[in-house]
Amino acid sequence: MNTALASAPSSSIPVSCRGHLDAQQIGSIRQIENIVSQLDGEWSMMGGRSGLQEDFGAYRFQLAFAGLGLGLAHFHRLPNAPGVFKPIFERLISKMLLPDVWIYWHYVSQGGAPTNAHLYGKLPALWDPVEKDNIMYSAYLLLLSRLYHYLFDDDRYTRQGALTMSINPFTFGDRMVFEYDEESLSETIYWQMVQNGYLGVACEPNCIFQICNQPSILAFRLEDFIKGTSRADEVTAGYLNAWQEFGLVGENGHSVVHVAYDSRTPIPNALPWLWSDAWLAALMHAWNPEHVCKVYPDQLQEFLIPGPDGTCAIRLWEPIDLRGSMETIDTADFGWAAVAASELGDETTLSGLLRHADRYMNPEWRDGGLYYPRNDLRYDESGILRQVVPITTNALLPYARLNVTNGLNTFYNQPWTRSHFEEPLITEVSDTVDVPAAQFDAETCDMHFSLSARAGRPGDTRLVMSNVFGSGRGAWTLFLDGAEIAAGDDERVNAKDGFAASKEHDALELTMPRRETGSYTLSWS
Repeated sequence: MNTALASAPSSSIPVSCRGHLDAQQIGSIRQIENIVSQLDGEWSMMGGRSGLQEDFGAYRFQLAFAGLGLGLAHFHRLPNAPGVFKPIFERLISKMLLPDVWIYWHYVSQGGAPTNAHLYGKLPALWDPVEKDNIMYSAYLLLLSRLYHYLFDDDRYTRQGALTMSINPFTFGDRMVFEYDEESLSETIYWQMVQNGYLGVACEPNCIFQICNQPSILAFRLEDFIKGTSRADEVTAGYLNAWQEFGLVGENGHSVVHVAYDSRTPIPNALPWLWSDAWLAALMHAWNPEHVCKVYPDQLQEFLIPGPDGTCAIRLWEPIDLRGSMETIDTADFGWAAVAASELGDETTLSGLLRHADRYMNPEWRDGGLYYPRNDLRYDESGILRQVVPITTNALLPYARLNVTNGLNTFYNQPWTRSHFEEPLITEVSDTVDVPAAQFDAETCDMHFSLSARAGRPGDTRLVMSNVFGSGRGAWTLFLDGAEIAAGDDERVNAKDGFAASKEHDALELTMPRRETGSYTLSWS
């Protein structure tokens, strides 16, 4: 092997196209990492106004949409750095299986909501959180596991019992265990959809919401990518046919929230709520963009409030009278507006909302994570929106910042091929650094990535890159800011200037001294 200094390759990929993450995008990833790295049972920064986990800011929604935002960031911005995201996904799924997340179902399964109150006292209290209905949990668990399988080419959650939910109460009942896996959970959801004529699966008993059936469709699409099936096409065709009876949109121009199944009664977005329109728009845009682009812009305009210096905010809905008590629940109108704007390419609205958040929502940095503290105050004395709910800071603003225009739609329609998993991939990275960029240029055979030191995380950098050896690409050279630091071929590895490199099967393991930033190119050219 020639160990003489080689010339640094010139890149054919403009820096602006390599998906370099800015500080706030990296902070968004770190905020998600921070909340899932807490000990089990610790939910700091995640608690909302409803401690019963029954509203729209519940733990399950925070975890699921944090995961979807990370998935989009990996797919669009850091496609060759699965090691940044995979450990966080494993913690997301582990958290989703905790009883803290799903125990609400034992009570919700009995009915008693405004649109199924007539069933209360007639239904048994269920413990198993996915066997029947409860698509507002089961769909999101399935989506996270399918995302993991597809993005990381890892089928661990298909193994029997891999998605097991259990509870062993100290003061009541017996230990209960509900064993599922990626495949059995998918079948459970699919056959309920079929039995309901593809209208969807209920969230609460008898209440089939449009919103929470969208993650099921996304999960079926990922299943099709993995297995070569066409279940998502079947389900979406059936869905549109079934909803013709009610219409996707009500007479007031806002999306129908759900259908009371037994009476075949559509429940309109009557207040109206922006979160309901925006949540549905953001997800349905994946597979039904024509409809979303037709109806959502007018829905949004009813709620936008322009502010100074390019900021904008959202007009919140008024508290509702529920059984004689004025209730306010965490609907995250502001956060969902940002997510929808990111997906539909509404840069003006997205920029305005993010500017508002940074100006009026008291952003903080905690252990590298960008965090907006919970604030129950709706508007201040000047009429400025100040409210922050946990799902907005932990999932929705990160999602909006990490997504790209048509991000979910592209993800749904332009899947990775097998060749992607044969490219050089950063599969492990120490927690001492962030990875602002990682992308392989197949035309030039160059792997570009950058690293930046994490504050408060001292120590050397360890990085593992797969598919370096035995790839058929031949000899390679690793450059740091244009200077060679390592070189090798399928048999040998040499490093210099304080860098350590070794071969581990098909992977290159690197240990590098701490430095604030660095741009790297692994070149076979």
